[in-house]
Amino acid sequence: RIIGANTDNRFLIASMVHDVLCENHCYIDYNRKLSSEIFNALLEASGVNPFKRWLMKNSVDNYQKLCNWKGR
Repeated sequence: RIIGANTDNRFLIASMVHDVLCENHCYIDYNRKLSSEIFNALLEASGVNPFKRWLMKNSVDNYQKLCNWKGR
């Protein structure tokens, strides 16, 4: 509820690109931080406000850490 609906059009492209990068680590040379920065940049380009971007970026980055994607 803090962020909004997961079907919000402002989130869709960023989410899809990030999912592809997470499933294909080799696309970005196994760089977890880069995948999070790309996600954040796409959210910004979609007009997502800074607080929601920060919350979403850090949430996905921490989830990736829990999934043991060490990255750089």
